[in-house]
Amino acid sequence: MVKGIPEDYANPIISGVVTAAQRRGLPVTITSAGTDPADLVEAVHNARSHRPEILMITGGRATDDSTIPELVDALQRYEAEGGRVVLITQPGLPFDTVAYENRKGGYDMAKTLAGLGYRDFAVISGMKHGLTQRDRTAGFIEGLAESGIPLPADRVLIGEFTRDAAYAMTGDLLRRGIPVEAIFAVNDAMALGVLTFLRDAGRSIAVAGFDDIQALRDVTPSLSTVHLPWDQVADEALTMAMGPRGDEPRTIMIEGHVVVRESTPPVVR
Repeated sequence: MVKGIPEDYANPIISGVVTAAQRRGLPVTITSAGTDPADLVEAVHNARSHRPEILMITGGRATDDSTIPELVDALQRYEAEGGRVVLITQPGLPFDTVAYENRKGGYDMAKTLAGLGYRDFAVISGMKHGLTQRDRTAGFIEGLAESGIPLPADRVLIGEFTRDAAYAMTGDLLRRGIPVEAIFAVNDAMALGVLTFLRDAGRSIAVAGFDDIQALRDVTPSLSTVHLPWDQVADEALTMAMGPRGDEPRTIMIEGHVVVRESTPPVVR
């Protein structure tokens, strides 16, 4: 089960889970729970009625999600009935979880771009309550600060976690006349929206993303990004799901790494 499958790009987590399950001969049913947290709770109730062996939930969480207690209760009831729950999301809920180092990935990208010579930055971020975008943005700001580069609040643009929103936010940023050498988008779909706007506007600004989705293979210039090992994420999650639950919930943190490509060439001054 996945919360909010993006419509414009294939979800790499789901692709990894399906591939890993097929290697193990396990059938997979995928259900999109939409973007409303209440929809996810309803989807869990519906899934319980079908009595699957494993219930795996992917997708980010938000700091203002008031449905978390109800979701936790529904999942605990499912486990009490003999099912296994594994989450692929941020840590913090009382279930076995595979998570990735969002904050460190943002930090590493900032240090890399600063090392390439960039000094004037902007961030195209997602909804302000989303944990994924919050952590990636915070890590990026921290990495810049350690490199002696402040990032004023008006250079962090908040909007939907989509390509189209990033396209519009990039236009808003440039219309304000702020000098920008490099733009960090907190996921690759948004980074592609940034690249598209810059191409349409005839502007040359460095762009970096986060995730390393498969769609990047068809992008020119090739996009610098934080690569996440989706196959490893999926394998770890299924390995946990097929084993017994321990006395305490376990969390496995998966770390990505920065990949520098054509969209962020070294600065020559």
